[in-house]
Amino acid sequence: MRKFLLLLCLTAPPAMAADVTATWTHPTQNTDGSALALVNIASTRVEHGTCSGTAFGVKAGEVVVPGPATTTTIALPPGTHCFRAYTRAVAAVGGLESGPSGVVSKVVPFSPPNPPVITVVNVVAYEIKPHPRGVVGLGRSVGTVALGTACGTRITGDYYEIPLDQVELSRMPKSAIVVAKCG
Repeated sequence: MRKFLLLLCLTAPPAMAADVTATWTHPTQNTDGSALALVNIASTRVEHGTCSGTAFGVKAGEVVVPGPATTTTIALPPGTHCFRAYTRAVAAVGGLESGPSGVVSKVVPFSPPNPPVITVVNVVAYEIKPHPRGVVGLGRSVGTVALGTACGTRITGDYYEIPLDQVELSRMPKSAIVVAKCG
C-alpha cells in the first residue's frame, strides 16, 4: 500500500499533558499499483513513542482508528514524541496491514510555573553611621519597613528618618536614628 501523510497539531494543554492531534491522508493504491477504495480501509493504527534522531525509537502506545476516519487525539506528557501510522485493509481484500508511514515528531512543551504571589514588599532600614567630618553615612542593615510607611526628616540622599516603632528589627541599631529609602 502507498504511504500517507501524517500531520500533527497541538491543542490547549492540561496541567501535565497535552492533547496531540494526528491527522492523515489515506492511501489510494496498493503496493502493486492497483486502486484501493476508501471503503476497503478497515482501520489506521497510529503509534507514538520515543524518537531516535529523525527515526522512530521505542513504541510507547498506539491508537487504532476505524475505517474512513482521518484524525485521532492522544494525551501525552511533555517531551518529544514520534508518530507513525499503518493502514489495514478490510478482510474482503486480504486484511493486510501496510508498512509504516514516515515518522513525524512533535514536542509537547512543559508548562511554566505560575508566577509568585507578592504578599509583602519591605524597604531595608539602616542605622546611621556618623563620620568625623560631619558627613552622615549608612551603617548596617537593622531591619525592614513596610512599603508605604510615612517618612520623616531627610537625613542623606534619598534616605529619611523612620520611627523605630515602624521598623521590623532584625538586630538592634547602635544609633538612635534609623533611616530607609523613600521617594
